Amino acid sequence: MRCSLVAFVLASTALAYQVTSPNANQGWTNSGAQLVSWERVSTDASNFTILLINQVKEVFDSADDQNYSQVLASLVQGGLGTISVNAPSGGWPTGSSYRVNLVKSAQETSTIYAQSPEFNIIAVASSSAASGSSTTLSSSSSTAAKS
Repeated sequence: MRCSLVAFVLASTALAYQVTSPNANQGWTNSGAQLVSWERVSTDASNFTILLINQVKEVFDSADDQNYSQVLASLVQGGLGTISVNAPSGGWPTGSSYRVNLVKSAQETSTIYAQSPEFNIIAVASSSAASGSSTTLSSSSSTAAKS
């Protein structure tokens, strides 16, 4: 009985959405749009909403006791397999222990179709070196001689 239950659980997890990126080895940066990739089978829901979550309260500033949860995209077509998501209005938060959840809708975030492994969002240094340029303004004065 126990063996058949384990086999059922393993089989059912193979037949569902699976987030392939981001993951523990391939996180995000706080610069620009980021990619979310997944695999699916034909029996999965046709669309979903992408949430960025973090359940480790120490990594974000919040006066209340809520976990970080931000809708990144709604009504995503499952057949796409990958989508580029833009930063939330406050920009990408940096830190560790972030996850991407594929959920039923923005109103039904507890119906989770898939969850990524934990990943980091790291700050990127400016790729262009600071260059100092100086502009010299010169003023010329002309003195008109009166004759």
